[in-house]
Amino acid sequence: RLTDPPLGRLREAVRRAVTRAVDKTDVDVLFVCQAGLLVEFAIETGPPVAAHTDATDLDSLESAGRLRDIVAASLSSCDLLAADSAATAAQLGSRWIEPDPERPIEIWPLAGSAKQVVDGCQKALTRRFTP
Repeated sequence: RLTDPPLGRLREAVRRAVTRAVDKTDVDVLFVCQAGLLVEFAIETGPPVAAHTDATDLDSLESAGRLRDIVAASLSSCDLLAADSAATAAQLGSRWIEPDPERPIEIWPLAGSAKQVVDGCQKALTRRFTP
């Protein structure tokens, strides 16, 4: 577990990298394939965010603390959230985010999922801009 000073430096370095990358491109939606600080910074940049997570991501962040709280809040703010399995989706819904019937957690493995990634990004874009 990182203490606050190293966590703060790490967060700021990642924030700057993500912001630079988004500022240099004209993206419609961001796809993040892990639960972690990248989700938080993707959300802060403004475009819709689709995120995919697996049990390893969640397990690595399970201990109580500031980082876990940041990631949980970020996952709750994604326009689309996908999990690698039904078990991971259940873990997300029971211990990480408040389930939302209008934004159900999708279930698909990341490997070989190019079509699901594209479809998920389109759903995130549609959810953000459709009343």
